[in-house]
Amino acid sequence: MLFPKENFIILGHARSGSSTLKQIIESQNISVFGEPFNSEVTQKYLNLLKLYNINFVIKDIFNEYCGIKHLVHQLNVEKNSWLIGKYPIVFLKRKNLLQAATSSVLALQTRIWSVDNLVRIGGREAYYANLPALDIELIKKRLKEFKKDIDFCQNLLKKHHNVWYEDLYSDNWKEIISDIFKFIKLPVNNWNSIESLVKNNKLNDIKAYNNILNIEEIKLLGSSENGFI
Repeated sequence: MLFPKENFIILGHARSGSSTLKQIIESQNISVFGEPFNSEVTQKYLNLLKLYNINFVIKDIFNEYCGIKHLVHQLNVEKNSWLIGKYPIVFLKRKNLLQAATSSVLALQTRIWSVDNLVRIGGREAYYANLPALDIELIKKRLKEFKKDIDFCQNLLKKHHNVWYEDLYSDNWKEIISDIFKFIKLPVNNWNSIESLVKNNKLNDIKAYNNILNIEEIKLLGSSENGFI
């Protein structure tokens, strides 16, 4: 197991590519704890926060892990502010927030959060064939939340490295990931495993979006600010 000179945080809003980046870093024998303040993952650290301050809890995690993957909405403003100001941050965000918001609501309604979940429903084609109509008002709410999360973080970030979701999956993925590993000061030892994750880990592509029953209604939310589907 490799250990960095300084612990790091992978920070993002929901559906920003943070899970893929976590897996990419872990594929290089670097330990990352995913969403310690998500009650669906574990209650341990939420319970500790009731007894101790955020500094104590984060140090407890870093006793075992090199990094933490954290989503902004899982802590309050005070605790997020401390966390963002304390550690090196790899900050993920999406240019196309309409796709992010749609993906978020789609995951919530189908309970399919990643490509790993496709096995239990019969694979990707079965996923495409059974996509429901989505809650438009919830998509609008997610758009506002993601914009707020990004603005909040941008105003507080100090030692950080920005990563766009779209760049992580682009033809320049190798350069993007090389820069991330330089920032966290750790080596890349296996590019083949990273390439497999980049090429196979994306759940929702344009085919998925176009199979949503009310996709035409969702497309009406598109704009230069939100992005388009």
